[in-house]
Amino acid sequence: MTKIEFGKFAMALKTYYPKETLLVSDVAMDLWYEALRDIEYRTAELVLLAWVANNRWSPTISDIREGAVKMLHPKQMSEQDAWNCVLRAVGNSIYHADVEFEKLPQIVKSLVGSPTQLRLWAMMDADTLESVVASNFMRSYRFRSKEEQELGVLPEALRNEMLELGKSLFQELPEAKG
Repeated sequence: MTKIEFGKFAMALKTYYPKETLLVSDVAMDLWYEALRDIEYRTAELVLLAWVANNRWSPTISDIREGAVKMLHPKQMSEQDAWNCVLRAVGNSIYHADVEFEKLPQIVKSLVGSPTQLRLWAMMDADTLESVVASNFMRSYRFRSKEEQELGVLPEALRNEMLELGKSLFQELPEAKG
């Protein structure tokens, strides 16, 4: 959103919550703008309207950012849905693991790892697959999904900087000697 649009947003926020001391200084306005400027004005406006309809107290920056992410990405796959994708792929992976792996959503692919893993699971005892592997996969999915949600709320520039920092730290790790 532009600075002018943010001014309209800030005025609406102050109007909806007149008893609270919100955005009372230029510094506060600048900090809020910096934290929200990557969100489209209409998205922020709709999040604020939804917030006002359901809350007595004013939103925080994180409330606005989380609302925007939920609005733009309303349906996230549950861990059970993700596991069901894996099961469908496993069912046809003894001979077609490569094809099945490519059909998986990106987050599921990252947890499965490779077509070879699908093939191995396809040859595994069904009880072990449905209990041990399912439990481990769903726990990993829950963690990864939460991690992606937390990253998704961050402004894009900050998210990219954090990902680059993570990559550089990973590259600096000493190699294991066997």
